[in-house]
This record gives sequence, structure tokens and C-alpha cells, in this order.
Amino acid sequence: MKWNFFIALILGCLTLALHTLALSKSVLDIEPIIVAPPKNDISYDRQAILTAISKANAGGTIRFSKGTYYVGPFIAIEKPSLKLVGSAEGTTIKGCDIESFKNQEYAIFNCNGFELRSGNTHIEGLTFENAWHGLYLGCCFPRSIEEAEKGSSEQKLQLGGHIIESSLFKNSSNGIRVIGESAQRNIFKHNRFINTFHAIVINGSDAEITSNLIHAQNPEDIPVTGFAGGAIIIAPIPPAQTCGKNIISNNRIAGHSDGVVLHLFAPNSSCIGNEIINNTIVTEAESASVGIPIAVINSINESPANLSNTLIKENLINGGNGLGIEILNASDNRIIDNSINTIRKREPFPGDYVNSSNPVISGWEEYNGSGIWISRSSSLKKIKNNTFSDIENQSIVIEKPE
Repeated sequence: MKWNFFIALILGCLTLALHTLALSKSVLDIEPIIVAPPKNDISYDRQAILTAISKANAGGTIRFSKGTYYVGPFIAIEKPSLKLVGSAEGTTIKGCDIESFKNQEYAIFNCNGFELRSGNTHIEGLTFENAWHGLYLGCCFPRSIEEAEKGSSEQKLQLGGHIIESSLFKNSSNGIRVIGESAQRNIFKHNRFINTFHAIVINGSDAEITSNLIHAQNPEDIPVTGFAGGAIIIAPIPPAQTCGKNIISNNRIAGHSDGVVLHLFAPNSSCIGNEIINNTIVTEAESASVGIPIAVINSINESPANLSNTLIKENLINGGNGLGIEILNASDNRIIDNSINTIRKREPFPGDYVNSSNPVISGWEEYNGSGIWISRSSSLKKIKNNTFSDIENQSIVIEKPE
């Protein structure tokens, strides 16, 4: 009996030791991979990042050191479910020096951040600076003008499921661009976009864009253009044909020529069931562009295209040039509880950045300076409880069908 007790005790201790060893091993397995500190040298910095990626397991964490990493051409993230975290003391991912943007073609291919080719990447606490694209979600951006001229290598179907949060995008042409139709929704929350020409562009589907600050504080610092274009743009382009169910909510946008734009301009495309809710938008038009806080635009006249069932609700618009809300060739719109203030006429009309024959800005010359304009080719489900102040033309224009 005594020996049985001791044998059981020894076996129990051995089991506990093995369990502890296994637990220790599992803890080691999930320890983050640390990226070596940068040296502000593109060859060294790129290799430091690539080495960390090669060591990481799918589902693992890569933690960056303090400092500025020069990236140059895109670094592709192909392992699924990685988490990339910046240092608490600040980590910058820099495409290149701002002088490189003087050669626009060079900058397009050689001044970028990360290309997320796999799914479910989580990025938190990084700064992206001086990039043509800070983040490019999908596969695959051409690596040269020669490759681009051979035809697009962008894939229609993407895994998606990315979370980009608490990061900063600054002094760049594009903060985030999404291509293709995503199997899972992408989430962009609590980010800041400072001096970007476009903050977020979705050329496919679908995303939740919430609680971001988008501000062109010093537009002269925006590469190439020197002014800020559309802040958030949803526009499917080949290979994607559809977008829909994007949620754009609780964002603060200031200093861009356009705030939130839903736009169909590719034949046989559709964009259905998007929501623009509780955003605060102040646009500032340059002489070269329009200045519309919210625009829902279908530019396709000859081939099938469906832009419908858009909810525009509880947005605060403080300042616009031309119109507060534009609805063109779109159906079943719901425009509810918005506050629209200080809308001025677009002078000169329509501006020289977009050709005057483009339906994006033609058709409302008579109503230039109005709060809400609904084209005769559009339809409403509901328009109610919107308030207006300091509108230079009419508060609401609903054109009658011909």
C-alpha cells in the first residue's frame, strides 16, 4: 500500500512537471517577434522587417522597435492572422524621403508601406509616413510601370478580415486602399489621417470605418498635389464589381475637398446598402476641385449599374462648396436627421480639376450652393428631419423626372 502511494505521488509529480514544461513551451511559442531597431537605412530596415516576418508563425505577433524604418517598395505580408504592433515610444514606417515624390512614377512603386495579401492582419500603433500607399489591402500591386502596362495583377477575391486601429497616416498620397471583394469585413477604427490626399479608398468591399480623425492640417505637405482630395471614397473598380454594406460612422473630417464619396464609374458595377452615419465634415475646396461633404454618384449612363439603398443619417456638415449632399443617379436613398450648415456656391463652377462634362459635377449649376440636391434620375425612400442654416441657395432640391 505504501509503495502504491509513493508510485502514485511520483507519477503525479511527473505529470505536473510535464504539464509545466508544455505550458512553458506554449508561452515561448507565443512570445512576440521583435524587429531589430532601425538605422534609417533602407537596405537594413527592410531586411530587419523581412527577417521578423520570416520568423513569425501564423497567428503570431511582430513588435517593432522605437524609431523610423525606411521601407521603399511594398513589403508583402503573406502569413495569415499576424499582429503588427508599434513601440509605445513611437514607430514610423516611412516609404521614402519626401524629395522622392518629385518623380511621381518613382514614388508610386518605390515609396510604400505594407501590402496585406493574406487575411486577418491586425495593425496597431504604427505611423505611416511619406507613402504612395501606407497600407494596401489585397493582392497584388504592380511592382513597376512595365508590370502595370502588361495589365492589372490585382485579384478580385480577397480574404479580408483586417483590423487597422490606433495608427497614424501622415504626409502621404493614400493612407489605406482596399481592392477586391473581401470574404470578411475590414475594420478601420481610431486612426488619424493627417495631410493625406485620400485617407481611405475602398475599391471593392466591404469595411467598417469608424471613429477616425481625418484632417488636412497643412495641405501643402501632401505629396504631389499640395491639396487634399476626397477623404473617404467607396468606388468598386475592376477586378471588383460590387461594393456594399460599408459602414462609415463617427468620423471627423476637415480640410478635404470632398468628405465621403460613394461613386460608381465602372460598367456593370453595383454598390448597395451603405451607411453614412454621425460623421462631422468640414470641406475646404481648392480652385481646382469641388467641395461636397457627402456625395452619392452613379456616373454610368449606358450600361447597367446599381447605386441604391444608401442611408445618410445624423451627420453634421459645417461648410461645403457647391452642395452639402449630392445624390446623382442613385435610388432608394434615406436622408434623415442631418444638420447642414454654411454651404457656399462653387466659384468658379465647376472648377478645372474635373472636366466640366463629367456628371460628377454637371447638372446642378442652377442649384449651386444648395443644401441637398437630388437629381431627376434619383429616387428617395425617405427624407425627413434635416436642418439647415446659412445656405446660399435652396435647402432641398428634388428635381422632377422629365
